[in-house]
Amino acid sequence: MIHNSVSKTVEPTLRSKLEGESYFVMESSDSNWAVVLGKYNDNGVLPNKKFSDLSGTVTDQTLKEKCSSALASSDDSLYEAVKIWCTVPKTVQQRLGDLGIHALKMTGENEEGDKTKWNALKEKYKAASEDQKIKNFNLSTSSGDADWQSLRTECNNHLSKDRWNADYDYYLEKVIDWCTSSSKQLNG
Repeated sequence: MIHNSVSKTVEPTLRSKLEGESYFVMESSDSNWAVVLGKYNDNGVLPNKKFSDLSGTVTDQTLKEKCSSALASSDDSLYEAVKIWCTVPKTVQQRLGDLGIHALKMTGENEEGDKTKWNALKEKYKAASEDQKIKNFNLSTSSGDADWQSLRTECNNHLSKDRWNADYDYYLEKVIDWCTSSSKQLNG
């Protein structure tokens, strides 16, 4: 007798997906809940990235329970909300560290300031298409020595962006592209 077993593919939970992407899920005792709850209850902070079934002023316990159930699910429609409201909030620079990516030096002249790498990125930036560049930031077309420092200053402005910035993911991507030793512009 031949026995056929149908194997059912188990979808990964949002918790396992986030942990696989180097996010740190907040446990119920995490000290970051107070900050997260304050931001969640602020109507001006990421209003379209909140859980659709939680309205009004949300309590600590309600948000923790929502995170717990959402993290155990594999519902991709909850992914963005879970990423923002159920993981340890990090600045762009802290997130880079979690990903094992290092920003180029933001201070110093010449090589102690990564000048060669910044100059290489500056040239790539000037040649890049508008959609590849950081929005609202352009370098002059001259070959002045200050351009690499302008790019470095622009990058430095975005390292401190926090999770609550509406363009956080955008700036994280642009910082990786234009401000790190892992930049595909340097290594591609």
